[in-house]
Amino acid sequence: MVVGSQCYNGCPYEYQYYGIVMVFESVKHFIDQTPGEMDEKPLFSKILDDFIPDRIISTKDNDYCLIVRETIHERKKIARFSHTFEFKWIYDGCCKHGFNPIDLTETPTMLICVVDNYDGGAIHVLNKDGDVLTCNLFAKEEVADPLSVYATVTGMLLIGCEKNKKNELAQINLFKLK
Repeated sequence: MVVGSQCYNGCPYEYQYYGIVMVFESVKHFIDQTPGEMDEKPLFSKILDDFIPDRIISTKDNDYCLIVRETIHERKKIARFSHTFEFKWIYDGCCKHGFNPIDLTETPTMLICVVDNYDGGAIHVLNKDGDVLTCNLFAKEEVADPLSVYATVTGMLLIGCEKNKKNELAQINLFKLK
């Protein structure tokens, strides 16, 4: 799978960009190639007119969850699509603070965990329909500036951070999902 963006008519203005997702049968190196320059045709491709994909995961039920960025306002959201990239839902945060999703993962129980790096960080847990189950700020934890999240097969969450609240660098924090 290849995700990225392309500019209409070579114009460098952000509002002229659109997102693109392409699925290929085999893996090849596509850096600095336009869709017209690729010698392998995708199994399918999807233009995301209003969004540029920042991160993508495939789910256990063959859907895709993406962190997408609006092309005009730069706001980030979580979007879920079917395996043929038909839109299912979008999530743009639930807390009173802003929303800046950095990474996402799926747990063994098919929950979507989103690490939010806005103002110290939060973890958002969504069900497969996009309903928020919890949104926990990291106020009581040593976590600061989260960068990545990974769910183990036993349901533990590993959250990688740039630092902790004591300003010690490069932390990996382990949490048990309840």
